[in-house]
Amino acid sequence: MKNYEKKYVVGFDPSGNWHEGKGTTGWCVFSAEDKQIIRIGELSAATFPTPEEYWNEHLKLIYDCCDRYGVDNIVIVIEDYLLYASKAKEQTNSRMETPQLIGLIKHHCWDRDIPYVTQPAAEVKKRWSNDILHYKKYIVKKGRGYALPTNQKVLSRHSIDSIRHAVHYATFKNKPEKRKTR
Repeated sequence: MKNYEKKYVVGFDPSGNWHEGKGTTGWCVFSAEDKQIIRIGELSAATFPTPEEYWNEHLKLIYDCCDRYGVDNIVIVIEDYLLYASKAKEQTNSRMETPQLIGLIKHHCWDRDIPYVTQPAAEVKKRWSNDILHYKKYIVKKGRGYALPTNQKVLSRHSIDSIRHAVHYATFKNKPEKRKTR
């Protein structure tokens, strides 16, 4: 009997910023069955001529995951955007591009019946420090940074944050539905 609901957890640490700093979205695919990261990458706003093309690349990635793994086997886990009072002044006159991207992803998933959830960054960053991810063997030390055990390319903080989200969901929330008994 499997101890998970969805076989694959697709983690996103989204940055919608195109006008405001050319952000980078980290993403990964986590196998709940094998408890391993099986794919990881980044989408960089700087490589796209318009914000819409950058945002659309996120949707193409979701389509690719649905095609590869089956929509019934995946859940999309997105870092949520919360505007904290201590940061509100810094966001004055912001286009709020990241919340726009998150809304686009959520609507896209809802419209196509792709399961998705959002998680606050604070919830996962406290629980899954780099030291804990390293101890659990999700990442390994590589010079001054970290890499996957299967690939020695140093990971960005965005990719590591996507791992935090995927692992957190897979560990604490990806439970099989309990069957009702009479």
